[in-house]
Amino acid sequence: MTDGSLEPSAKEDRKSMRQKILVVDDDGDCHEIVLQLRGLRYGIIQADSCAKGVQKAVSETPDLIIMELGLGGVSGVEATRWLKEDPRTKHIPIIVHTASQEGSYTNKALQAGAAEVLTKPVSTDVLEEAIQRSLKSSSQP
Repeated sequence: MTDGSLEPSAKEDRKSMRQKILVVDDDGDCHEIVLQLRGLRYGIIQADSCAKGVQKAVSETPDLIIMELGLGGVSGVEATRWLKEDPRTKHIPIIVHTASQEGSYTNKALQAGAAEVLTKPVSTDVLEEAIQRSLKSSSQP
């Protein structure tokens, strides 16, 4: 007879099924997005540079990547292109976020393979909708 509560192994299984999101951002704005994602109950992996982001995408295989467009050094557009060209990571949807309102940046990010481009600041509702769309589209054949 069960009392309706989850047994420890079931709790662990549910926790391990939590989707992982890699946040690549070298800016303080990353803190806000991480808090939003934690509130939405996603597992968070963080990287503060494109090189570390690419490395973590390969080693940790997240379900989704949120990439800052204007990273120092290698741009978020270039890192998105690398990830989409790599057979180990090309299936992972990437949402690019930026403070820029310029359409040329949006076009470059989409051409590089980004699923969506979000302009900062991003509300939790808009972020969650973009994540759900991107995850859903990546799971379809």
